[in-house]
Amino acid sequence: MALIRPARPEEAPAIAELVAQHAQRALMLPRPLPAVRESIDCWIVAVEGGRVLACGSLLRYTPELTEVRSLAVADEFKGQGLGSAVVKALIEEARRRGVRHLFALTRVAPFFQRLGFEPTEAARFPEKVWRDCLLCPIRARCDEVAVVMSFEPEAGALAVAAENPTGRSSHV
Repeated sequence: MALIRPARPEEAPAIAELVAQHAQRALMLPRPLPAVRESIDCWIVAVEGGRVLACGSLLRYTPELTEVRSLAVADEFKGQGLGSAVVKALIEEARRRGVRHLFALTRVAPFFQRLGFEPTEAARFPEKVWRDCLLCPIRARCDEVAVVMSFEPEAGALAVAAENPTGRSSHV
């Protein structure tokens, strides 16, 4: 059974490779190894026997807005609940950080909807449009759907956010 946990620095190459495999098939934007290393504290992984089977990350845009991105599951492990487990861990981390709105742009909106996200308009997230969408090779024919989950931050998350306004932590 796979263990769902924060990524470790030594797993950055495996994460970058898993994302690259999906990016080569135009399923997501690539995340080069240096970018993964730099943001390793924002990644959640599913591991078994030392192998990264699935991954996903959070990208904070504002104190209240964060994106779930780079959700990838190794092909031979799809359909086993690893993607759901990674997203659930990312949701919990977003709550812990005091995020108010968690969103994703996806081609599999029903997957996210089963986890509590609701469809919305991508235009609601201009931060995403200006950061990634302008660089995307399929932006003119984008077929992704925006989904969002909104929640009130937990009291403990507010205290954590006040102590660490950048939202960066040494673990996810």
